[in-house]
Amino acid sequence: TEMVELLKDMKNSLDDYYTMGKKMAKAYIDDGPEKGNPMMTEFDPFAEKLAGIIDKIVDEYKDDLLNSFAAIGEHNIANTKALTIGIITVLIFSAFIAYGFSHYISVALRKAVDFAGYVAEGNFDQTFVIEQKDEVGALANSLSKMSTSLKNLIIDIKDSSITVNRSSSTIQELSNNISASSRDTVEKSNT
Repeated sequence: TEMVELLKDMKNSLDDYYTMGKKMAKAYIDDGPEKGNPMMTEFDPFAEKLAGIIDKIVDEYKDDLLNSFAAIGEHNIANTKALTIGIITVLIFSAFIAYGFSHYISVALRKAVDFAGYVAEGNFDQTFVIEQKDEVGALANSLSKMSTSLKNLIIDIKDSSITVNRSSSTIQELSNNISASSRDTVEKSNT
């Protein structure tokens, strides 16, 4: 309310100032400095009144304005702090997520390397199962299939070698029998 009254008073003073300024300008134009210069003394009080109102507004509201600027500054500092804390929190959270993923993957890959080492040593009794639906899970399934295939291949080779060994023994016996028969035949033939 006080500001509205001051602004109304300022508007009225500005109107009076403008009206007096027009009169003084007309006196200078129409009659020259002889008539215009004396009007300056009439014009000065209007200017002083207007300047007084402006000074009063500035003086009264300067502190409010400075306080507003200070509050805005504090608000900006608080926002900057909150933003900084938010960014740091996001960075820390991202680091934990990255560590978790790398740890998750590295543990699975370490298990895969260990399993491959067992298979390389000929230990096919180990099983390798990772319940993941990603590339690491696909690697685990492939390694398990490879181990099973190698185990089956080695069993087939072992069975085949047993069969070959038996056949070899049978052939050896037949060969021995044929040799024995051949010697008998030679002896009978000699007789």
